[in-house]
Amino acid sequence: MALPDPSLLDPTGCLIAGAALPTPAAGYLVFGQETPAPFSLAVLRPYAARFLDAKVGLSAEKRRQPPEHDLAFILVHHADVKGTVAVEARRLTDSDHALVARAEAAHPSGGLAELAQRCTRVFVVHAGAPDDATALLVACLLSGTSLGPSTDLTAPRLFGVKSGRERLARAVARRAQPG
Repeated sequence: MALPDPSLLDPTGCLIAGAALPTPAAGYLVFGQETPAPFSLAVLRPYAARFLDAKVGLSAEKRRQPPEHDLAFILVHHADVKGTVAVEARRLTDSDHALVARAEAAHPSGGLAELAQRCTRVFVVHAGAPDDATALLVACLLSGTSLGPSTDLTAPRLFGVKSGRERLARAVARRAQPG
C-alpha cells in the first residue's frame, strides 16, 4: 500500500507545490469547515488531550501559512495506539460530493450528509491497513476540530465525532484481544 513520503515536504514543512500524492487504499475522508487552519497544533493538541486522551505533534512543523493543498505527518501517542499518520488537506471536489451521496444513499446519516456538503475542505487520512486504529484516532481528532463528519474510504458511511470515538474504542478493544 503506497503511503505519502516525508520527502514531499519542503523546508517550511509544507507540501511541495505540484507534488502528486498517492490515493490511499485505506483510510478516512474527514470533511472540515474553513476554520481552524489545517494542522494547527494550538487546536489539535488540547482536543487530543481532552477528548482522545492522546498526545499529538507534527513530524515537520509548519513554518509558514500552509497552502490550500497540503500534507502533514501527525505523530500520535496514546496508551493503546502509537504511530505516524499521513494526512492530506485539500479543497472539496466533485468526487468527494459523489462519495457523500453514495454513502448517504446506502446508510442515511440523519443530517451528516448536509453538513459534509457545506464543508469546504477535506482531510484524506492515509491508513496502513483498513483496521488502522491510529488513522481512526487522527480522523476523530480532525473531525472534532474541523466540525465535520468522516467516512471510511473502504466502506463509505458517514459518521460524526461521537460515533467515531465509539468506533475507536471498539478498534482499540479488538487490538487488545489475544489471538
